Amino acid sequence: MKNIIIFLLLLFASFNSMGQIDTIRVNIKPRPSTPTLSATKTNINIGESVTVSASGCNGNIIWDIGTNGSSVSVSPTKTTTYSAFCSLNACNGGTATITIGVNSPIPTIKGSSNEV
Repeated sequence: MKNIIIFLLLLFASFNSMGQIDTIRVNIKPRPSTPTLSATKTNINIGESVTVSASGCNGNIIWDIGTNGSSVSVSPTKTTTYSAFCSLNACNGGTATITIGVNSPIPTIKGSSNEV
């Protein structure tokens, strides 16, 4: 923003010294918001899926897994952090993250005898 103001002042000074004054309109687009992420569950067992949703975006949601949209369904096999950001007018907002924990299965040990 500081560079734009300096440019406009220099431009005004050069036009003013030539006896011409022009008006320049600068449209500043709003910065996209940072989305808020939530999940139906933040801790699952292997094989389960969970829906991760983004809200509060004033543009398009872009996920780090290569999809777009307000929600994604994921089935991680290990604890995974997902991130998404809001994109609007070719500008990106802040990135939000959410971690989905995956429970490790507890092995069952069976023996054919109680003696070793």
